[in-house]
Amino acid sequence: MDVQPNVQTDTVIKAFLRSELQLIRSQKKLLSVLPRDLASDYRYIPDNLLERFFHPATEARLNTGCSRSTLGTVLLSLPSETNNMCNRVLQVAAVSVVFLFSAPFATAHELCTLIADADSGRVLLQRGSACSGRVTPASTFKLAISLMGYDAGVLKDAAQPALTYQTGYPDWGGDAWRRDITPTTWIRDSVFWYSQQVVKRVGQERFAQYVKAFQYGNADVSAVPVDDPGQSGAWVMSSLRISPKEQLAFMRKIVRRQLPVSAHAFDMTALIANYGAPVDGWTVHGKTGTGSPGRNNRYDASRAYGWYVGWATKGARRLAFARLIQDEQAIKPNAGLRARDELLRLLPAIDH
Repeated sequence: MDVQPNVQTDTVIKAFLRSELQLIRSQKKLLSVLPRDLASDYRYIPDNLLERFFHPATEARLNTGCSRSTLGTVLLSLPSETNNMCNRVLQVAAVSVVFLFSAPFATAHELCTLIADADSGRVLLQRGSACSGRVTPASTFKLAISLMGYDAGVLKDAAQPALTYQTGYPDWGGDAWRRDITPTTWIRDSVFWYSQQVVKRVGQERFAQYVKAFQYGNADVSAVPVDDPGQSGAWVMSSLRISPKEQLAFMRKIVRRQLPVSAHAFDMTALIANYGAPVDGWTVHGKTGTGSPGRNNRYDASRAYGWYVGWATKGARRLAFARLIQDEQAIKPNAGLRARDELLRLLPAIDH
């Protein structure tokens, strides 16, 4: 843009944009107006996005020469002759919105999102073309490990057993993993070595029997022995695979208590997997997971899978859900956390 710098004007624009960006971040449903399969080179700002950006309370602060037609679809490279306050704001606003919202969508592809009534099985929301494709379950498998661990008596309650980190254990989770870990902190901090210790205590034969009885994906846990796992696990970029549809079916079985485990196992798994704060009145239980293609336990952040699976309750209503995304380049936060956050944004719309 060939507008000459003006300190006073720039100050006004920056103050205006700060207030507007705060408004955008507060709009829970804003992301729902964006298309899901975006090209990496965004060129247009949608009308409805600009309508939210320039709301009535702040339109009066724009140059009075701004017409309503100016707030339509705006090309990022606006004509150079438009040198007034309105067009300067529009240019900066358009670029700001692109930087805020295009990057996550340009680098992550939604493989599948499923939300269903946990009791009837009726699908309330389905998006994505890969709902039947099996991939690594990654850390979402901790929900299955929790059920078998409590059922087998390896896990006791939310605080026991507290296991101590040992030199040589996987520690890529940083300091949060290099300390005593309880079942609660295991799920909260997604501690991989604790999972290894639980399945080791369950034992290879019984571990395989649980996975088969759960009808968990392909039920293949043969690749990594539980008694000497090293830095690996059969559920992390290895032999065990599951699809979003199968994850949804497994979540429904948890909600309806249709798995061959004790009531205590169901109760404790729900407790330690509780998301915490209610989401639009929904009590959410779930687990994230981050992995990548391949079967050699080697993580490729540039093609990372992000899972969020679980269930939610509100009064008598019970939902089950599964979301799977895949990154097109390395991006932070990890894909599992982003899959979770986007799934939680969808819950309020389920009531409408």
